[in-house]
Amino acid sequence: MGEHIPAFKTREEEADFWQKTGLDQLAPGQLEAVEVERPSRPLSVTFAVRFDPETVERLRAVARSQGVGPTQLVRRWVLERLRIERVAGSLASRPGEYQELESILRQRVLETLMEQIPQAVEAAMQEVLDRADQERRAL
Repeated sequence: MGEHIPAFKTREEEADFWQKTGLDQLAPGQLEAVEVERPSRPLSVTFAVRFDPETVERLRAVARSQGVGPTQLVRRWVLERLRIERVAGSLASRPGEYQELESILRQRVLETLMEQIPQAVEAAMQEVLDRADQERRAL
């Protein structure tokens, strides 16, 4: 007779059970068939971008420091930039008299955001240094 799926108290307990137990070891009737619907369209599309080797290494280093892969990092950056562009108005072009205003507004928003990046990086670095000092003092 096969094993029964127990009630788990923690995720670790469940992970340990499934690491040691294959589906073929379960008691009859423990599993039931389910129908899975596949989306009619692909969830995403691959978009290839070429970078020089130095840029790739820098991307990998930044990604490593953030605990993500370089592809995930680039995807995050592109999506962030698209949100900025949308807010700045470049993706919602309005014909006529608003084009000049939109262009100026877009430029000012982008300039403001770009000016804030160094300060945000500096603040984050200071926070990391402060935490390291606190941990050192706690020892």
